[in-house]
Amino acid sequence: MKKLLTMIGAAAMLPFATSAAWSTETYTTTTNGVTWTYKVDEEAGKVLLGGGTASGSATMVATSTAGILYIPSTLVHNGETYQVTDYGYGALKSCSKLTGVVFPETTFEQTANGAALFQDMSDCRAIWWKGPDTVTSGEQPLSSIGGLTQIFRNDTNLRAVVLGPNVTYGYKNNDYPSFKGCSNVRAFLPKTNWYDRDSAITYGGTNCKQIFYGPGEDIDISIDGTFTVATSNRLDDVLSVANYLHDYCGMNPRINVTNVIEVADGMITAEKLAFLDNGTFNSLVFKVNTQAQLDTLLAAIPSSVPFAINPADAKEELTVPQGREVYVKLSAEGRNGKYRPKLNGLIISLF
Repeated sequence: MKKLLTMIGAAAMLPFATSAAWSTETYTTTTNGVTWTYKVDEEAGKVLLGGGTASGSATMVATSTAGILYIPSTLVHNGETYQVTDYGYGALKSCSKLTGVVFPETTFEQTANGAALFQDMSDCRAIWWKGPDTVTSGEQPLSSIGGLTQIFRNDTNLRAVVLGPNVTYGYKNNDYPSFKGCSNVRAFLPKTNWYDRDSAITYGGTNCKQIFYGPGEDIDISIDGTFTVATSNRLDDVLSVANYLHDYCGMNPRINVTNVIEVADGMITAEKLAFLDNGTFNSLVFKVNTQAQLDTLLAAIPSSVPFAINPADAKEELTVPQGREVYVKLSAEGRNGKYRPKLNGLIISLF
């Protein structure tokens, strides 16, 4: 059995440089009902998904493949296990029936010419590129989405792109923008010291957003799909992306919010919280001043999901229906104020 190799390299290595000796022959194998096209580097024990580095190369799966595509971390070739480390030119181009793509929690390189990866995937809604969970301190993360030149071109229904905290990404090209032909895409990108973030991506689409997360930002994202939000102004972006990851990548995202969120009109709706059937909020406290605001939350949040309210500025009594689990956070002023909440439901905690 050939040794299973990992691809954590030295800091001096470029994330999308490769010296692999790929086979001239292209192979196929079927795993979990999906047929993969690939090349191998037998000496290194590595696999490249797709047909190679030239324009017009074969895609990694048939363009008729539908639904969510989970990229494997390994493939078995001639009875031996190989690490999946690379993808070729246009490796998912024109796979128009895929609705979501999930990359594994492993290091994943781009080949020397792995452009056009997601082009013309007209039905794709969400992409979650996990990347490795950890990297050695002082080393450059090598899981790479590569150059972002027109990488999402004409993905007309794409709405959510999330790159994991140890995924690097390439360089801006104003002539070939990353999201050309797209609209309303939210791209969550890790803050990194390896690239100038202001020159890493261009849009070319309409109403597309790049949202940086990590140290010094008001959002952080962990490898397990937990979003931590420090300010309310990003909550709407996070709720939108969480829904797309849930529906089109099969994820169960969790939301941590570190501040009290005031309930503004349209912020909280049943549609935005649809992912909560399997996910949950952590530490989320809604500032509620009226019964109407509370009723909005009660209607939008599934009855199986407890949540917290801060009614310190309430101008009227607030009533929670019997059977609903609601946490209540009160300041000292709120505890002694005139309008203390009237809670008929099950109260888990007063704190």
